[in-house]
Amino acid sequence: MRLATAGAAVHLVASIVFAVLARAELEGCDIGDGTYGAFVLASRVDVLLFVAFAVWALVRYGLSAVTATMLAATAVAAPILVYVLRLPSGCPV
Repeated sequence: MRLATAGAAVHLVASIVFAVLARAELEGCDIGDGTYGAFVLASRVDVLLFVAFAVWALVRYGLSAVTATMLAATAVAAPILVYVLRLPSGCPV
């Protein structure tokens, strides 16, 4: 149970980073640029934290724990990615 909680915490932190950066409205010439930038930065945070967590989980618990956490990450990231990809794009020249 502690392992699942720790894995979920990694993705929760990345979700919070995304929410904060999306509300900050990062600069860009298009309305979707800030949200896309927030998603990219939050994804990087998630990957960095997850790599550290995965190494720790592999050493301590084995491969099945890391696989379960990857499924949770996919479930969290997929709807956000679909939302970001549907935002309008294209900057005026």
